[in-house]
Amino acid sequence: MDASISLGFIGLGNIGRHFAHNLAGAWQLTVFDKAGTRTRAPDESLAAESAAEVFDASDITFLSLPSGPVVLQVLNEVVPVSSKPEIVVDLSTIGLHGAREAAALLQRHGIDYLECPVSGGIAAAKTGNVSLMCAGSYDSYKRCSPMFEIISKNAFYLGEQPGLGQAMKLANNFLAATALAATSEAMCFGLSAGLDMEAMLEVLNVSSGRNGATEDKFPQEVVTERFNSGFVNELMSKDIKLFREAAAEVDRAGPMGILVDKIWKDFAAQSPEQDFTKIYLHTKKLLDKT
Repeated sequence: MDASISLGFIGLGNIGRHFAHNLAGAWQLTVFDKAGTRTRAPDESLAAESAAEVFDASDITFLSLPSGPVVLQVLNEVVPVSSKPEIVVDLSTIGLHGAREAAALLQRHGIDYLECPVSGGIAAAKTGNVSLMCAGSYDSYKRCSPMFEIISKNAFYLGEQPGLGQAMKLANNFLAATALAATSEAMCFGLSAGLDMEAMLEVLNVSSGRNGATEDKFPQEVVTERFNSGFVNELMSKDIKLFREAAAEVDRAGPMGILVDKIWKDFAAQSPEQDFTKIYLHTKKLLDKT
């Protein structure tokens, strides 16, 4: 591990702040968040006044931002006026077009773009146990591997082509969204038939119906009524929209995508800014009306 490498981090939200905290213990880290850097910055880090200041101070800059338009806005504002890091590592979920546009923009300025969208949620981000789905220069991937080992127990290199990391993340989130919506409906059915939710989960998790919702989201968030995973329904709806756009681009758009997109779009529209595990309550409310 080369401790002389200086790192930057832009975006200290629910997930990003934990990545930054873990990285700050091992490298010199400069951070920025437009919502308030000093209140969110790890104790060991340097709080910057702007994203451009982060670029100026870092050899490798990490981004953890909510969408493709935000990523591209930051890059378009910062790259022309700042010193250039050698590598930008983008942990955001921004879709195929977003990744390709970001890669092209940075390439014009001699900066390597490494897309590494993540999966695992807040708990995994805290413990350095997320999955990373990486695409870009293999040399840049290897150079960043010591940082990835701090924030992830499962880092996967998927190839050089921009968008491969995003394609993997969108496929993953489409399956996760489908499983959570379907499990919510199955639970509503089981409870109405007289079953107990915890008994259902016990059976499902040793049977063919088990999935991420039955193994994690329902036991941790729904049964406990916490509904506090840290990922909101509007972000999941955004990811499903990106999945459908990407699937259409490669002529693989299917009927399940249409259905799942509508389910999450309706949930986000009717109950904005809600934890995505509350889709169980949304589903129950819909079925109670029928």
